Amino acid sequence: MMGGSRIIGSNTMYRLHREGHEVKLTSTGINTVSAEGLPVAFADAQVVVNLTN
Repeated sequence: MMGGSRIIGSNTMYRLHREGHEVKLTSTGINTVSAEGLPVAFADAQVVVNLTN
């Protein structure tokens, strides 16, 4: 999950975790404009939730 540290993101992360999903919050080393760092950060992810603005 990107953008999970604010109000909407933290509530979304809490709910996903409560429903049994494994949640990985990634916020450092990623550039969402250039996509730098994305392949490494989400190499094992089945779903990516982007809540950045």
